[in-house]
Amino acid sequence: GIPTGLKMDDKHEPKRSAAEIVMTELHAGGKFDQNSYKVSGGLHGVGVSCVNALSAWLRLTVRRDGKKHFMEFHRGVPQNRVIEVIDGVAVSPIQVVGETENRGTEVHFMADETIFGNVEYHYDILAKRIRELSFLK
Repeated sequence: GIPTGLKMDDKHEPKRSAAEIVMTELHAGGKFDQNSYKVSGGLHGVGVSCVNALSAWLRLTVRRDGKKHFMEFHRGVPQNRVIEVIDGVAVSPIQVVGETENRGTEVHFMADETIFGNVEYHYDILAKRIRELSFLK
């Protein structure tokens, strides 16, 4: 799954969570888990940050280590950021919104109509592609 910890070696201020970096920077996902991006739909690991940038909104939920984390983006920009200072360093952790025994990552998004025009999802096409990808991993 997507890591949630702070990346103190992040070049940005405030220091961001690994989840935010994965969701907003091209090729960032492979830095954390090379095996996560074996199947990238031809995008070579840029997929989720591209989807995020081209979405009117995207909601990320990560369940790991007993915690439920949440982050929302509008056109790739993080929303409702909370900035804290830890040991004199400004950081922006992913929000913990609850506890859970489950593990996994959910991504919900809406394609941006100002970019794509008429946004129409075709269940049959999506279901077929997801089935194909599930056998490739």
